[in-house]
Amino acid sequence: MEPREDISRREFLRVMGISFAAPVVKVSGKNKSSQTLWHKTGVELVGGVPTFVCDGKPVLKPAFETYVPTQYYFRQFAGAGTNIFGFSTNAAACDYGHSKTTWIEADTWDYSQFEERAAAVLSAEPDALLLPRVNLGTPRWWLQQHPEALELFDDGSTVPAGANPTLPKGRAFPSLASQTWRVAIGDALRLLIQHTQKSRFRPHIFGWCLSGLHTEEFYHWACNTEHFAGYSNSTVAAFREWLRRKYRSASILRRAWRRDDVDFDSVCVPTPQEKRHSGDGLFRDSQHRNVVDFYLFWNELIPETIEYFADIVKQATGGHQVVGAFYGYMYEFAGDPEFGHNALGRFLASPHIDFLAVTASYFNRRSGIGGDYARSPCLSVSLHKKVWYHDNDTVSFLARDKLKAAGYRDDNSDWTRNLSLQLDLLGYTDTAQKSKWMYRRGLGFALCQGMFQAWFDLHGGYFDAPELLSEIKALNQLAVSTVSWDRSSIAEILVVADENSCARCCPRSPLLRELLLEPQNQLIRIGAPVDHILLDDLELLETKRYKFVVFLNCLQVTSRQRRIITNKLKQDSKHLLWCSAAGWFSEDAGSDTLCRELTGFELVRTTDNRNPIRLQKDAVRKRLVDTDYVFDIDVLEQHGWLSVWSPTAAMSACCYRQLARAAGVHIFNETDDVLYVNRSLICLHARSDGERVLRFPTKIELRDALSNELLATTVSEWRQYFSVGETRLFRWKTKS
Repeated sequence: MEPREDISRREFLRVMGISFAAPVVKVSGKNKSSQTLWHKTGVELVGGVPTFVCDGKPVLKPAFETYVPTQYYFRQFAGAGTNIFGFSTNAAACDYGHSKTTWIEADTWDYSQFEERAAAVLSAEPDALLLPRVNLGTPRWWLQQHPEALELFDDGSTVPAGANPTLPKGRAFPSLASQTWRVAIGDALRLLIQHTQKSRFRPHIFGWCLSGLHTEEFYHWACNTEHFAGYSNSTVAAFREWLRRKYRSASILRRAWRRDDVDFDSVCVPTPQEKRHSGDGLFRDSQHRNVVDFYLFWNELIPETIEYFADIVKQATGGHQVVGAFYGYMYEFAGDPEFGHNALGRFLASPHIDFLAVTASYFNRRSGIGGDYARSPCLSVSLHKKVWYHDNDTVSFLARDKLKAAGYRDDNSDWTRNLSLQLDLLGYTDTAQKSKWMYRRGLGFALCQGMFQAWFDLHGGYFDAPELLSEIKALNQLAVSTVSWDRSSIAEILVVADENSCARCCPRSPLLRELLLEPQNQLIRIGAPVDHILLDDLELLETKRYKFVVFLNCLQVTSRQRRIITNKLKQDSKHLLWCSAAGWFSEDAGSDTLCRELTGFELVRTTDNRNPIRLQKDAVRKRLVDTDYVFDIDVLEQHGWLSVWSPTAAMSACCYRQLARAAGVHIFNETDDVLYVNRSLICLHARSDGERVLRFPTKIELRDALSNELLATTVSEWRQYFSVGETRLFRWKTKS
């Protein structure tokens, strides 16, 4: 007899008169209890930003992790000063095979590989701390025994057709809403942690990083396949329960959906045709509210699932260790509601989650013309006192030979095995010096944004060169030295993005791509620091210092959000840039009237897919920019603030810079380079060869952050020649 879907496994066993006890564990190593206490890890404000602490001491030195967890690589990084190490493991199984199955059969667990990998770390660094990456995969034998827990695709199958090559091959997947699955994997996770408590590794555990679903980064399995998912009984039931919590009564649901024939017990998951259809071709109005609601639920389901497992970790560790998970890729996934990454607010609301793990962007990582950017609004993470864990897997000049040896070829039609494409995605550079500059850029980004970083050796051996390890050692030392620095933001530019608006658009929406993804590589080139925040978090933010505010994809702005914008942003001569159909929706139906009330502009829909939103009539134009975009940017003088409208957010860095300058923002650099700045550190990554001029808002002292060499005293301007791709890190202090 198996537990029902609506009853926990513990309750099921209690009802059946069976005591709950840990199953028999078969492991290869010794399993003696340790009397040593856990290290107590947590998150506290240090230098103005949320920071890991261990036994009350700040932790800023980057971690090291790899998919090739050998003693050789661990020893290399131990020699570079690293003391926090991660490696792949699992509570039951790893869907991607990065660790061997732990849950062998119903009552047999094998933790030998966890112990081997932990021992390899400690043999390299006896005082090391461990931050394992725990995959929440499911053993295939379990899936075969529990067909009721499987997710269903729209054609009724459990295995997606036309699968993305990044999917595990030819297999079914559990429904995240299945209570049978949750309880089983949750019990397995608890047992893994209990095992570490009884092992010699107990005093070395720093925390736990949860991974799962597609590419281990917690996005839905169905993404980029030929089918949609979410049709299992478990998911349908969870959707109905979500609607009950939101609408409370069937009459309210019927009014919201404008349907008299619907109630909570008859609601179905939208069909593929409904999911693909975006109403009038751009976004969904109230007649498609069932699809909007489903996508809100579908996105919240992932962080709600993560929270379930994070709570188990907190209980099992007595709250002594940090726990986090991969999530927060709204920009990277261009807001696509199918992926499930449009609920960062739900993730950040959890009291059980301490950090957000995010891989470096693959959108445009190349040296010179590319850069690092946050995959979602990172200021929101800080406001909720969580740590952003920047998982930096940029490769080195060794990558071409390594991938060739592994069988990657330029003529391979499988993009995951295509040599040139993978080198481009992973930030390949052809010399050791350029690789070192890329590492500086990555860490400079993390430090300036108040993030914690990990060096992630993706395939193993990318750091296997003395000059690279020497650079890592210097960068590790720099990270440690910043503990006494003020690492808070000084940005005068605020970028606002909205998660709920993404549900108004169809999967793979070109509008969302233009509003969320394409601007990112330009916003880091303005020459001034930029903060990114969720629309929902504006009420948490002190907004006085911001002079230029950009609303990216804020198609839906609720009545409450409109009041907050009015009270906090429509004042102090701020310039507010509205992109596309900003404010078209409030809580319910959309209209140009709602748009005009928020922005002052009268906008209309067009049948031109390239320019779907335009001004109904000419605005009072004020020439703020002198670029190719000038004919698209219109301005209205308002009482105490300036309203600016553009049909797109995909503008050049130069255009953004001129708009920022017109708003009174201080510009540090004029040359389209990647620039990150906080109150103490500057990182500049050069786009081309030539002299660079850094201009400061006041007289400052300038030092090379790595060597501590004094470069200038009491200056407001500093000049230096840069080569293309060169990255320099500067420590700057205001002179009193």
